[in-house]
Amino acid sequence: MCFNGCVRCSNADPNTCLDCGYRRYSNNGECTKCPTGCYTCTSATSCQSCEVGYWLVGTACNVLPNFCTGLSSSTGLCTGCLQAYKLTADSTGCQADLSCNTTGTC
Repeated sequence: MCFNGCVRCSNADPNTCLDCGYRRYSNNGECTKCPTGCYTCTSATSCQSCEVGYWLVGTACNVLPNFCTGLSSSTGLCTGCLQAYKLTADSTGCQADLSCNTTGTC
């Protein structure tokens, strides 16, 4: 039987964790929760993948702004928007595309 939080441990030593599972990483032999938004991580500052609603920027998971379809992995700025929305002037998010109302197409 593995210790608390460990998914798979050594047959020879149940205190040696081989896999902490998702949203946890091995920290000095104990399974520790990943930072908020991380699905998989190797430390408190290094995410490999993010939960839904977050986007990987460098090694951190940033909250995905409303209506934004992705973030630049280097700048953290919004890279695209859902249909009927457009990037804000500073690319920090998305806003309603009001030109849809006048042209009827987006």
